[in-house]
Amino acid sequence: MIHWKQDTWCRYLPHLHRHLAAPEIETALPPSFVGLSFEDSCSWWETLRYLFRSLLGWRCLPTGLAWWYAQGKPDLGDARLRLVLERWNARSELDYFAAREWEMRGWTGNEPFDPEWQVEDFEPAADWLRTLHARPCPLEHSPYGGGSNPMHLGHSDLVGEASGEPPVSSTYDIKTRRATLITASFGSWRHALQSFGASLPLQGKRSWHVTVFDREVGHLGTFRQSRETGLWFQGAHSLHMAGNAPSSSDSPADWWPMDEDAYLVQNCALRFDGEQFERDMAVRGQGTYPAALQVYEKHFKQSFDLLEDDVENMAVFFLLQRAIKWHDHLNPRDQLVYVRLFLHLHDKPVPRGYDHPSWQIDVKYGEREQAAARALAARLRPHLECAIATFVPETEGGIKSNRCTLPNPNTKSAMVLKSDSEQAVSDTLHQGK
Repeated sequence: MIHWKQDTWCRYLPHLHRHLAAPEIETALPPSFVGLSFEDSCSWWETLRYLFRSLLGWRCLPTGLAWWYAQGKPDLGDARLRLVLERWNARSELDYFAAREWEMRGWTGNEPFDPEWQVEDFEPAADWLRTLHARPCPLEHSPYGGGSNPMHLGHSDLVGEASGEPPVSSTYDIKTRRATLITASFGSWRHALQSFGASLPLQGKRSWHVTVFDREVGHLGTFRQSRETGLWFQGAHSLHMAGNAPSSSDSPADWWPMDEDAYLVQNCALRFDGEQFERDMAVRGQGTYPAALQVYEKHFKQSFDLLEDDVENMAVFFLLQRAIKWHDHLNPRDQLVYVRLFLHLHDKPVPRGYDHPSWQIDVKYGEREQAAARALAARLRPHLECAIATFVPETEGGIKSNRCTLPNPNTKSAMVLKSDSEQAVSDTLHQGK
């Protein structure tokens, strides 16, 4: 295998990392395709492929691109997507890269063709491909047309995978779940990260954040490992999952919000002043939030349907988030209610009189978070609909369904709902804030 330094296709990879680490400092990464030779054009498009596959962790590029185009190609507050839009889409040239991926189902000719793992035929709009063929191509050297892979992309797919020298240095802090890794060679950084990650202490459902430096290239970025794909990636987990095939296991972990996604859902719920709702309703009862609990007991305990009054929907959304804070989990049915409420409320304003309570001053749900929430909601919606449609509660174990099974939570800490105990929720919610 040729060393990455001698591979023309990989010449811009170090500059990609350096630009992301310090955008204000000019690097050798070309600002656009204009004026590039054929060799430099190959390197330029290969860098884009590397960004999607090695940084976002998209192993199924057609699926990830189809998802992103369906969302309207927002940057979602992600520096990598923002760079893609600035450098590889200034003249809609990204369309040619995407068209090749969709037409060839991601196949480069360097690996076995696996059509079952790839997205179906996809066009962002009716006649999109025909329009693409009809419009003047701004590219002198295009990744689309003239063969299945005219630029022979795929050289970067194994960069970082070589087993080389051991890392120069590594350290970690269990309390913060932060770690630092300094690799000896850019050609083996992914292999070193995988090995180092396997040596870190297990943190349950929490992820390690590993900041990687290379002795030659410099700062490579901060990575986490997905429990669903096993891959290391940068950015939000929902963005990573958008470019990977669905899990074939019974676990719902490929769609249940975790890490940054969980905080996004949490902040969406905490926009609402649950205490003001309690004062307005003036319901007497046990627990910290008896009014919200009453709405839950009367409706959501029996139904997945949403209420007409979004004040009541938000009150129950807030209530379930408080239960997660106190007990780490919700039972399987309430997980579905919680996500259903997020899908309904993520892009709705908080009703007048119920926003920004003083004790929630640190809750962040601005334009960037709302854009990320829209993308997360789009990813969660089909999984939730499947899970609700096939919901069958069982006395023990999980909730069985076709590829939508929810796990049985830890009953010692979960907010448990039992048919023979009307006080199951109120017993667990009779606690502080």
